[in-house]
Amino acid sequence: MKLLIILMTLIYSSVAYPDSVFVKISVDGNSHITINYKNIEDINLADKRIKFIAKMIRENFFDINQISKDYYNIVTRDGIKIYNKLLKQIELTPIKNDRFSHIITVQGNLIVRREVYDTKNNLLYAYGFTDYIPDIQPTPVDSKDVSLEKDNIFYKGFKGKLIKKLEDGTIHYIFSDGLNKFSIFIKKNEKSNNMVKTIAYGNYLLSKNVDSIQYTLIGTIPFEEMENFITHITTKEKYIK
Repeated sequence: MKLLIILMTLIYSSVAYPDSVFVKISVDGNSHITINYKNIEDINLADKRIKFIAKMIRENFFDINQISKDYYNIVTRDGIKIYNKLLKQIELTPIKNDRFSHIITVQGNLIVRREVYDTKNNLLYAYGFTDYIPDIQPTPVDSKDVSLEKDNIFYKGFKGKLIKKLEDGTIHYIFSDGLNKFSIFIKKNEKSNNMVKTIAYGNYLLSKNVDSIQYTLIGTIPFEEMENFITHITTKEKYIK
């Protein structure tokens, strides 16, 4: 869970608005929890992780121009009426089963509602306004690209967005294709050989040991693609040291 919290802090951004919103999260792939709130800090939850993650997954800015048609089929519907406002709904379905689907309703660049589904059409998380849409336009989060010795890391439309070495020596990369995101944590570990696959709080999580190096991935891509990415990055020796 510690890795999950670190990931959510770095990979997502949240802007606090005073308007009522909801967040629905798949806790473990079988059950969901829904939170309705105006100020999430006032919510009293036994599981503090739910509140933290509900806060982190809520992004407000969307730019369809950042989405590549090489990887997504994009269907746009105008005139969707919510709370007496005419909005645009965008369905983004992966061309291959190597990332997840999103249904996003927007007012300009403001995300009014977002739903994220895995390749089996299971809802991982959703969020949106509940009774009022504010007349605001958010700005994109300023995220610096990876700065490596020679090149950024590219993988099937995903581009590295951040690199960080944690205090314990773990190397952390964040990847995004403009819609789906995932992180990979790389750490030397000579003790563990067990593979872990699970759905945790709206994200897929896989941890695998290869040649005494532990690779932990978490985000909105399927397990098979996580394993493919581990195979890919293990051939890039400079990125795992």
